[in-house]
Amino acid sequence: MSDCLHHLFEAQVERTPEAVAVQHRDWTLSYRVLNERANQIARHLIALGVGPDRLVGLFVERSLDMVVGLLAILKAGGAYVPLDPAYPEDRLAFLLQDAAPSVLLTQERLAGRLSKSVAQVVCIDRTFDLSAVPVIGNPTTQVTQDHLAYLLYTSGSTGKPKGVLVNHLGLCNLITVRKETYGIQPGSRVLQLASISFDAAGSDIFLALCSGATLCIPLTEQAQDPVELQHFMKAARISFASMTPTILGSLSEKELPDLTTVVVGGEVCPTAIAQAWIKRGALYNEYGPTEATVCTTLLRCTSDRLPPNIGYPIRNVQVYLLDAQMHPVPVGESGELYIGGVGIARGYLHHPELNAERFIPSPFAKDGDSRLYRSGDIGRQLPDGSMMFLGRQDNQIKLRGLRIELGEIEAALLTHPAVKSCVVQVHEVRPGD
Repeated sequence: MSDCLHHLFEAQVERTPEAVAVQHRDWTLSYRVLNERANQIARHLIALGVGPDRLVGLFVERSLDMVVGLLAILKAGGAYVPLDPAYPEDRLAFLLQDAAPSVLLTQERLAGRLSKSVAQVVCIDRTFDLSAVPVIGNPTTQVTQDHLAYLLYTSGSTGKPKGVLVNHLGLCNLITVRKETYGIQPGSRVLQLASISFDAAGSDIFLALCSGATLCIPLTEQAQDPVELQHFMKAARISFASMTPTILGSLSEKELPDLTTVVVGGEVCPTAIAQAWIKRGALYNEYGPTEATVCTTLLRCTSDRLPPNIGYPIRNVQVYLLDAQMHPVPVGESGELYIGGVGIARGYLHHPELNAERFIPSPFAKDGDSRLYRSGDIGRQLPDGSMMFLGRQDNQIKLRGLRIELGEIEAALLTHPAVKSCVVQVHEVRPGD
């Protein structure tokens, strides 16, 4: 396993330099050209002081620039902070204030929205003539597997998002496991669906780019509309896609003949949806929080495993089901999911008390420095060793794949002068919907 994510990509460039790496609209970039463009910007970022554990904001629309910018930050040795242009202005302002990136990498048409919040702004499409990039080698940095790859924000129970610091090691492990499990290779066509501000986006982007596959990026409106998404996937001949069960349930398996492997995650997969896609091709169920680097367990779904459970821990990851005294519970009994291994995040930015509560020393490891992440999820182990997800022990929910702290919504409501107290709940319009 390589020590850094961009090294996996660079190794793939050497193997398939002229293969199409990324496609958006009618534009494509080969692995060679994508690497050269990212190298040019990376060297500029290095000149601005970007290096190991330095945060760089990435504020770009869904485009080729998004992939170029992401690679450039990692190649410079920095860690990217994804900022979705669709987010409200006040949320973007908070993320910039909290993360305080030294540089903001963006596009010219977006630069004015956030330029007052960051000292140094670099526009991919203005600072560089990327149509005539000179051939230059990969930059050399001192970044290692223990340095940051990205800072990603999740919903916070106190009313403010909290940033999760994720290292290269866990991402490299995840990409290697997914590449082997799903058989992604040159010729595969991978859908890039999730917002750049979700951890699933990086997982899919690097799965494609570290496998010689083609990453296919739909327009924002195509990604948000099921009918348009299905048309895009069919026209792009998508062979691999990762999405929530809600989105998958809105697609017709008969209309997507090239789609042979589907991964669902983010919420419980209903039996009816699983049955339809098991017949169509390979269906996998992934489970994992952002704090454990996207995916902790996975299962290949079969007709005798319905509804799908969350499966088994991936390589180099451990999952424990513990009671309130942190003792393992017997098979068949429920317990809280504690996660260990190489995927555990460094912690939350600016939240030492929460770090002490959620990232704890492991009582099971021989290495005294090993930690467990206390997920707050409740599960049960089945006799075959696989695990079922049973829900949460707090007010956090998953809605259409979105991780939501109800307390964050309550805190927003309480800022209104006419609201003295409030409670936020989730209800179904119709059973199962």
